[in-house]
Amino acid sequence: MKSRIDILWIFITFIALYALLKQCEGDDVKIITKTETVYETVVDTITQVVIQKVPGPKVYVERTKTIKGKDSIVYKDSPTETTTSANIYKTELKSNDALAKLDILSTGEVLDVQGNITYPKQVTLTTITKKIPKSGAFLFIETNFNKMPDRYALGIDYQIKNKILLGTSVSYNTITKNMNLNVKVGFKIF
Repeated sequence: MKSRIDILWIFITFIALYALLKQCEGDDVKIITKTETVYETVVDTITQVVIQKVPGPKVYVERTKTIKGKDSIVYKDSPTETTTSANIYKTELKSNDALAKLDILSTGEVLDVQGNITYPKQVTLTTITKKIPKSGAFLFIETNFNKMPDRYALGIDYQIKNKILLGTSVSYNTITKNMNLNVKVGFKIF
């Protein structure tokens, strides 16, 4: 009869352990998503140049000096002794992600246009962080708060993925002079 009770306790213990370990398999992973928008300066090389001469009469320009010493261009309707004839060219400069539309004024023929296009580009950075609860073991000592403590214990607790607490300890009672083996099981409630 006693062997049947022992087998029953072993069977109940295995079922309880299986249930405890199954509870730890739950999805308790926290996912944190952080999105940040950053503007970076992009220097892009010109990949295509389209130059188109504007049809129509020539433009007359006059170059004058300003008070600050910079040259200024003044457009005139008709030619004079101080004006120079010029052509206007509509130009499109294309890069990978940008387009620049320019009006080029030239007193001669435009042979080539080269350079870089610089512009701000919006970049969205998304960081995904997964926080997975970890298991860990804790060593503890224990006593009571009497004037003369009558119980001392030393034990170890093991928490499984922040859901279940399993522990064992050895305690000594100074009054009865007995040593006890203790076992504990804890469940997460919130």
